[in-house]
Amino acid sequence: MTLTKKQRLTLVLYIHGRGGSAAEGEHYKPLFPDCEVIGVDYRLDTPWEAGPEINAIVSRLSSSYKDIILIANSIGAFFSIHAGIDSLVRKAFFISPIVDMEQLIGIELDVEWLSFIRSHPIKWDVPTHILYGSGDHLLPFEAIRAFAEKHCASLTVMADGEHWFHSKEQMLFLDDWIRQHRYSYITLRDRPDLEKMAAEWFQSKWSVPEDAYLERMERYISHLTELGWYLCLDGDRIIGGLGVIENDFHDRKDLTPNICAVYTEENYRRQGIAGRLLNMAVEGLRMKGISPVYLVTNHIGFYERYGWEFLCFVQGDGEPYLSRMYIHL
Repeated sequence: MTLTKKQRLTLVLYIHGRGGSAAEGEHYKPLFPDCEVIGVDYRLDTPWEAGPEINAIVSRLSSSYKDIILIANSIGAFFSIHAGIDSLVRKAFFISPIVDMEQLIGIELDVEWLSFIRSHPIKWDVPTHILYGSGDHLLPFEAIRAFAEKHCASLTVMADGEHWFHSKEQMLFLDDWIRQHRYSYITLRDRPDLEKMAAEWFQSKWSVPEDAYLERMERYISHLTELGWYLCLDGDRIIGGLGVIENDFHDRKDLTPNICAVYTEENYRRQGIAGRLLNMAVEGLRMKGISPVYLVTNHIGFYERYGWEFLCFVQGDGEPYLSRMYIHL
C-alpha cells in the first residue's frame, strides 16, 4: 500500500477555549514545521455535546495522518478529555486546562452540568504536558496538581502567568515549553534498540562507515566507555544527534574527548535542539568526572552560544587546511 503525503505526516490538532477560535492554531505552525496544524472550530459548548463533536472530527482525521498531537486550551482540554479520543492521540499539550469543573473559582454549575460531571469521571490515558500560570484565576493549583499526579502528566508553572496566555512574555514562555516537551532527548543506553538505526542515520549525514559508528556505540552501550551517543527523537524518528569519541581525526591527540557528528535535520533547525544535545553531553560527562571536552568545527558564533570557547587551530587528518578547536570547561 502506498501512503499519501498526509499519511506520512503528523497532525497537530488545536482545540481552543471559550471565546477562542480555530484561527489561534496558526500560532503553532512555526513550532511544528514538519507537521500539518489544524484548528478545530467546534460549535457546541457542553461536554455531552462538544465531546462527541470533537470525537467525530478526530476520528475522521485519524485515518489521514501518521499520528495526532493534541494542543488544547482551557475548557477545550475538558471537552477533549470527555471526547473519548485517547486511543487516537499520541501526545497532548494542555494550556491552562480546566480539569475539575467543580473547583472552578467563582462559578456555580447548574444541575445538568453537575450531573454530567459526577456521572462521567475523568479517564485520560495520553502522555500529557500541562502549562499553568501561577496567576490563573479560574482553577486552583491544587486541582491541576492532583490531575497531573493522577494521570502522570508533566506540570510546568509560569510565575505570574495568567489563565489566558496572551502577552509577549507569556507566549514566548509557552513556545519554549512546547519546544522542550515536544521531543525526546536520550542516550543510546536509554534506547539500545536504536543502535542500528542511529549508526545508519549518522553514516548518512557524515559518510563515516557505519561499522565505525557501531563499534563505538557498542562499547558505550556495554559500559566499556563513558564516551556516549546522544539523540533527539520526534516520535520514533531521529532528528538530531551527536557522539563523544577520543579524537575527531586531528593532530592534537592530547585534546580529548571530542564531541563529534553534531547534526540536526534541516526542517528542525533553529529550535535549540543541537544546543540541548551539547549541554546534555557536557553535563553527562562532567557528572562522570570527565572535563573539559573539546570539539573541532569551522563554524564561528554557533558553539559560543552554549559556553564553548575557541582554543586553537588543529590540523585535520588528510585535510589541507586548519580547523578550529573549541573547549568547554
